[in-house]
Amino acid sequence: MVWRFLFNERFGLINQGLAAIGLGPVDWLGNPATSIPAILIFVTWKVFGYNMIVFTAALAAVPQDLMEAARLDGASRWTRFRHVTLPAIGPTLLERANPGAIETRRESAGKLYNVSEFAAEIALAAVEPIPADNTRLVGDISSFGGE
Repeated sequence: MVWRFLFNERFGLINQGLAAIGLGPVDWLGNPATSIPAILIFVTWKVFGYNMIVFTAALAAVPQDLMEAARLDGASRWTRFRHVTLPAIGPTLLERANPGAIETRRESAGKLYNVSEFAAEIALAAVEPIPADNTRLVGDISSFGGE
């Protein structure tokens, strides 16, 4: 929903920012030259949080006794990174860099992520007008009160 608002040609936040600096509107999702970068920005943003959690967990699992031993042996920061940290997070780097592993894992969970379907959904949503009463955007607020 947020991405629709950002990339809309007529009232999108990005085009409003461009207008503020004197540039004309861009059809982010209707033009092949701009739709691919727009979708790549979204996909990158979508997986960034998950990857951050995975890499934070991998870095937390680096054995501190090995880091301490390397430091006591006089290893520089770069040497400790190259010989202790990098080998410890190597399997995580390999798993996150291999798109086939990601698709296999999601497919086995029944949640295959299809970028082309997503692109079509965003492109169709971008041309939909936002309703004047915004009920479709917010939903039924009466259900939040527990009554």
